Amino acid sequence: MQRIDGPYAVSTKPDPSPPASSPGFFSGGDPARGVKATRVTAAWLNRLQEEICNVIEAAEITLDRTDDTQLLQALKVLFGISGGGTGGGTGGTGGQSPSGYLTEFRGFFEKTPPEGWARRYGELLVAADLSYPQLWEALQKPANAWKCKTQAEWNALRQASPFGGVGGAPFFVIDLSARTIRLPDTRGMYIEDAGFDGLEVGGVHGDAIRNITGQHYFGQDMDLRRGTPRTPTGAFAYGATVRETVDNLSWSNSSDNQWCPLLFDASRAVPTASVNRPKAFGILPCVYVGTSA
Repeated sequence: MQRIDGPYAVSTKPDPSPPASSPGFFSGGDPARGVKATRVTAAWLNRLQEEICNVIEAAEITLDRTDDTQLLQALKVLFGISGGGTGGGTGGTGGQSPSGYLTEFRGFFEKTPPEGWARRYGELLVAADLSYPQLWEALQKPANAWKCKTQAEWNALRQASPFGGVGGAPFFVIDLSARTIRLPDTRGMYIEDAGFDGLEVGGVHGDAIRNITGQHYFGQDMDLRRGTPRTPTGAFAYGATVRETVDNLSWSNSSDNQWCPLLFDASRAVPTASVNRPKAFGILPCVYVGTSA
């Protein structure tokens, strides 16, 4: 499909001319009765052309005058109809992007990606201009520039905090000279609705926890002063008594120089693990890459 490019085509769409009659249907006319055939106007043809082109471009397909299947391709993308091919280089069947947008993120309760999808594991697509031409073209559009990072920026994001990154990269890397596309790697990251806590679409932030507080009260060596110490609060606690020859910021409940070390244990206040995490279950993180060539 391509917009008209024959002789005397104009570069901008003309203003529609006033209607000559009420909207209706085509007529071939009747010369015997002096009834003229319906005249096809440039304004009507422009409207028809744009109706078709708008559907194709909404599916992020570049108009190509040598391809007569682009409207069909666009309808398959926009309505999630499987169009064949292996998609994503990882197998599976079905699962076209229902929104019609290349680069869409979704999670599947499957072991392998559906057709047209690839894992968000940071895979490098080689010869991407030939293997995934739709994705290759889509990532070069100005509207998708924010979805791409340089390889150095991508690597920096993949570093876990506190090494300058956030531990994941929900972005692409497109290398025009090498003809490669680096897919996002979102393992260990959780999706959050944009518009909350200052996070917008495409924004990222590292992990954090709510503040854990407590209070400790200065104690005294009990061989100098007998009494009941004040119990610390929150995440602070006293450990088992150990013998020390110097005063500690704690208390003793026995003889001289017997001290309980001051402990800080977050598990006294919140559940703990080796990483910060909410309650979760596993799904397969995928990105839509289109039908492979």
